[in-house]
Amino acid sequence: AITILAAQSPMCFFLRGRGQLAQLMAETSFVGDLQRSIPSLLSGAKGICRLAYIVSHPAAWNLASMVFAISAMGIILRGKRFGIPGGTEVLFATAVATGLSLYLGYEDYGGSVVGEIPAAATKLIPDIYWSSLPWEESPRLVIPALIFAAVNFSATVAICGAFEVDYGIKWEPNREFLVSGAANVVAGVVGCPPFGGSLTRSLLTKLTGGRSSVAAVVNGLSMMMLLPYLGVISATPKAVLAAVVLASVCKEIVYPKSLLALKGSDRLLGWATAVVTSCSSPTIGIIFGSALAVILPRDPVPSGDKNK
Repeated sequence: AITILAAQSPMCFFLRGRGQLAQLMAETSFVGDLQRSIPSLLSGAKGICRLAYIVSHPAAWNLASMVFAISAMGIILRGKRFGIPGGTEVLFATAVATGLSLYLGYEDYGGSVVGEIPAAATKLIPDIYWSSLPWEESPRLVIPALIFAAVNFSATVAICGAFEVDYGIKWEPNREFLVSGAANVVAGVVGCPPFGGSLTRSLLTKLTGGRSSVAAVVNGLSMMMLLPYLGVISATPKAVLAAVVLASVCKEIVYPKSLLALKGSDRLLGWATAVVTSCSSPTIGIIFGSALAVILPRDPVPSGDKNK
């Protein structure tokens, strides 16, 4: 969640988003030198540096971006109080912000918006790359692919497990494993990045009312049907999109109840993994947490819980 906060906050506080933040930090010798001295593996630590810069330089904040972001978060988190039907808050906030952006000329003012959608992104039937894939590279990719699959599925397991504990949403490991594999095969054939679980998207689905696998079906079909009309969001401020993401994870940041509920050695394991993940990346965090779980002495299970 800290990584997500660091990635999305620049869009909420600066007119030109991450690009403007990078420029401002480069002009500040101490912060710029500190960020450049951090190894690339510690990408999360660089994000924490960006957060520190944002908080410590309020004079550089942009009022228009902040108004868009704060208003969107207010609608998403408290929309029902204003009579907005439950589950439509994100759509309502995005639509209103897009309309205001067009009316006020936010892009002409220098604001960061989604921009023109590439024509290839709106094709309902994608190009197939099966015959042009570099099959001769397959032997060399076996080990990296296995490592990626293990880490990728571990993230999915962690997300599903957290949702089962916190919200009572049941899941089936074999089904998730099969679907993840099939989705990655399809992604490779059509030239897309690898498929994986996402805490942000999962929380956003819950925020918009999704409670079952039907939500995934509706989301997928809606996306395919709306592909030809993606141009309507070209004027949507990126500050609003960032606010949508932050609204879905803000409760986890303010009150990480899953971590706070841990006890004994599980508490040490959970918080250590959280810190390492925040300072590096989810991949490194999963590897670290798995290794620590192997070597860390675990608390004995109470006799009454053995059958649970």
